[in-house]
Amino acid sequence: MITTHYTANTTYPELCDLDNVERRERLILELIQWLLDEGWEVFREAYYKQFFTTERKWRADIIARKQDVDRIAVIEIQGGSWNSGRHTRGKGYADDLRKSNCVNFEGQTFLAFTYEMLEDREYEKYLI
Repeated sequence: MITTHYTANTTYPELCDLDNVERRERLILELIQWLLDEGWEVFREAYYKQFFTTERKWRADIIARKQDVDRIAVIEIQGGSWNSGRHTRGKGYADDLRKSNCVNFEGQTFLAFTYEMLEDREYEKYLI
């Protein structure tokens, strides 16, 4: 997957018509639009090494940057949380913890949400 870069004050066709988009994708696009409205620059499917000192080939669902306050937020969407998905099993869970620790060590924000949490717009509590 290729990193998609979104910036404020630009119109993106995929963010305009969300009525015909599958639920999970719609929730992610709504999050991206909210981030843009709040002044964040958004990178979807971005590699950690673009932003952090790691040689690991980790990729984040979303990395958002707010340059006026020198803040980066890594946002992971945890699918399969109710059906023993990758994020809830041994190796997948441990890898998620390593990613979180990498981000926290560099003084930035790591947030993980389920699709249900996106539906409730819980990100608004943490990314103001």
